[in-house]
Amino acid sequence: MSEQDVSHANKAYFDGSASDFNEQHDNRHRAQSMANEILRTHGNLFKPDQTSVLDFACGTGLVSQVLLLHAKSVLGVDISSGMIDEYNKMAAQLQSNSPGKEISARAVDLIADPGALGGQKFDIITCAASYHHFDDIDAVTEILYERLNPGGSLLVVDMLVLDPGEEPDVHPETAIQPEEVIRMVPYIHGLSENQMSSAFASAGLKNFSLSRSDRKQVRVHIHGRYVTLFVARGDRPAV
Repeated sequence: MSEQDVSHANKAYFDGSASDFNEQHDNRHRAQSMANEILRTHGNLFKPDQTSVLDFACGTGLVSQVLLLHAKSVLGVDISSGMIDEYNKMAAQLQSNSPGKEISARAVDLIADPGALGGQKFDIITCAASYHHFDDIDAVTEILYERLNPGGSLLVVDMLVLDPGEEPDVHPETAIQPEEVIRMVPYIHGLSENQMSSAFASAGLKNFSLSRSDRKQVRVHIHGRYVTLFVARGDRPAV
């Protein structure tokens, strides 16, 4: 399946699920857990009075609203206009209660149109629970590299492919994926450290690191099973 086909499948699915997305406990819990993992591993990168954040594939903004507490501005982008509509409803409320902060979202497809944000660049780019939805993670990482300020960091949190012998922790009743999910998720079992390291290096990012969560403490449910999360970091050189 081509990247365009995968994108269309994802857009259709998330447009259709946007209106009640935030009402699902798993969605809220997953976003909170992922935001917490970003801050636990790399919270020192965030400065509440100056850091600009791009939340790529932001969905309804459940991660963005947590990160806004630790940044000056957050811009969300997503291919789903339905998700962006929900995001901006949340953002309008947050904006009125957060003097000096900026938060908003735009429905753009940076993969199809890398220039959609013009010359705008960011101190930190985050992407939560979305890399496993991209068919070509090398191309996506290169696009995000170009949106970073020199010295900026890309932080990707997603599900880790487990080593042989590790308990898969699968719910038997949901282990078989519906065709709808398979069409829109090229990496249904997650991504490995080698895959992430290769994509980051190919894009020109330096200082790669990958931290994994403790599944006994961070219980996140994705595609029919509890997963081990990772946070991958790469930095754009300062000069």
